[in-house]
Amino acid sequence: HDSFGRICRIPFVLHVMPRCLLFCACACMCQAAPCGGWNTPFARSIEWLTAYRNETALISTVTGRAPLQVLITETGWCMDCCTESQRALWTLQAYEQLWLPDTAVLGVTPFLLAGAQWWPKGFPWMFANGTKLPVYTALQALRKKTLGHDV
Repeated sequence: HDSFGRICRIPFVLHVMPRCLLFCACACMCQAAPCGGWNTPFARSIEWLTAYRNETALISTVTGRAPLQVLITETGWCMDCCTESQRALWTLQAYEQLWLPDTAVLGVTPFLLAGAQWWPKGFPWMFANGTKLPVYTALQALRKKTLGHDV
């Protein structure tokens, strides 16, 4: 089990591929919630949003390598118990306070950019027809502020 009480699969992976020296990055899910819930507010989600730090530290310890860089492949809040504006704010906070300042993070993708099948749960950041939800526009504004352009 890892430090959050979840079954940790990394030792198995390291046992199966003990050399791991070919890895150049670690792909991680950073869902904003403990097991059994999805909408823990940002301030209470930090340990899950940065779980990759424990994973890369373990890989580094076992392999003797410097910590791997990280691709966060799935993250976000759904709409079960929060508003669109809360979801946008919390996602923006995660980017500004955790992921962008962390030089180990190469990139972050949402759980789902667009998809009607997940809309009842509120995961998409936009609709397939191009309609952008507040979480999308908040990050688009952050990109424009940070890079000087939005695309």
